[in-house]
Amino acid sequence: MSLRCSLAVAGRSVLPGLLLFLPFPVHAQQGLPNAPVSTVATPAPAHRDRSSVPAVQSSHARSPVSQTHPDESAPAPGDEQHSQLDQSGVRMSFYYVADVLAAPKGVDPKPENWWGRIRGTIDFDFGKFTPDKGLGGHITSLWQYGTNIGAANYVGSYANPSSLASQHVFRAAEYSLSQYLLHDHLEFRGGKIATWDSYGVQEYGESFINEPMGYAFNTFANTYMTYDPGGTPAFEMRVLPNHHWYAKAIVFSQEKAPYNIDGNGFGFHFGPPAVAAEVGYLQDPPVPPDSTAALGRENFIRSSETGPWPGVFKFGGSYNPGVFINPLSGRPSPGNYILWGQASQVVYREPGQGPDGHRGLGLTSTVDWSPNDVNPENQQIDVGLRYVGLLRGSHFANDMFDVGWVRTSNGSAYRAYLFSRGQGDHVSEHLVEVNYLAHVTSKLFLQPTAEYIVHPAADPRRENVFVCGFRIMASF
Repeated sequence: MSLRCSLAVAGRSVLPGLLLFLPFPVHAQQGLPNAPVSTVATPAPAHRDRSSVPAVQSSHARSPVSQTHPDESAPAPGDEQHSQLDQSGVRMSFYYVADVLAAPKGVDPKPENWWGRIRGTIDFDFGKFTPDKGLGGHITSLWQYGTNIGAANYVGSYANPSSLASQHVFRAAEYSLSQYLLHDHLEFRGGKIATWDSYGVQEYGESFINEPMGYAFNTFANTYMTYDPGGTPAFEMRVLPNHHWYAKAIVFSQEKAPYNIDGNGFGFHFGPPAVAAEVGYLQDPPVPPDSTAALGRENFIRSSETGPWPGVFKFGGSYNPGVFINPLSGRPSPGNYILWGQASQVVYREPGQGPDGHRGLGLTSTVDWSPNDVNPENQQIDVGLRYVGLLRGSHFANDMFDVGWVRTSNGSAYRAYLFSRGQGDHVSEHLVEVNYLAHVTSKLFLQPTAEYIVHPAADPRRENVFVCGFRIMASF
């Protein structure tokens, strides 16, 4: 297919879907909530997994993105079907998302790529058909295929221009059971879990197409944090002392190559353990069934606790007790870790908008850091903004205009290693993205994007790369 950064999807067919199941537990005490919505004021497509017309609650707009993976969009079934499924204790969603991207500058040969993903999710509220009122279940599976534009033989950047692209796989991504206790203030969850989906995940992930801002920082490999769809055995505990604070921790099986060890996702291989933890503060937390990306759907928050300025502030870390190698000296080093902090906050609301009161500006930033000696990429910083409802007219009230910047830096030992081999001083890579998320219909979303990468892979000898194209998202 010839792609000249146009927005046409001619000549391609959307492949039929596949069943899959789950990342965030269902809360049985009050029934299955509607599709999750970010507390950071995300717009309402027609249904976030999800809804048709924007129904703004406490100035929290709905978003098209699935909590299964922050960069995926999936409008949900209609209200009548939702109600029937909620009453039965089972809810299902299916959707398709694809990135169609090209690199007309800086790559030879110039790739024109299509990366597609079909996902299915089932949530269970066992309290609807068993005596256990705190038990929930979640399972999600997917099929993904196409060309990874960020791979070494294409753009070869640290920050992948696509948050979807990775490896071809047909896999059960995650499945778990969760038990809520003490009026939903304490939760235990166990099963196959993608740690990266919940720890350090971007609150504004649906707004961006590049990986660090559309999903989470991609230095996760420093401690082998698991990622979707490569979930591994894990056990998590969350404490929610009040409406604004949370703390959570997880122990997970680290896998350097989860697809090789467990190709279909149904194996339960236990590798060496690693841990992650995070604490956070919710400003104007959302009314159920809305949610944060960090927590998923929460029942205990009440409408009286919410307000028009949603925000999430979080700090966390991950530790791997294994042995890591200094690339310059070759000496082993015990243990490795990542620390991160993130702030996402609505800072401006357009006055006098009535039901479109969610129009306005939100800002987000994430910083992560790992030790210099054993990590090739030891730090990533991103800053972004999104404006909801920039264009006039009710049809555009939930569209988003987004701008983001990502800086990925090399550790000092790795820089010295490359420099000693005559490859220049690999300091850092910069990526800038500008996109517009449009709600074409209640079940179809189109997101044209342009990305510019300076010093791909922090290599000063390489030409800068321009990537353009679009993301298309559809629900079934």
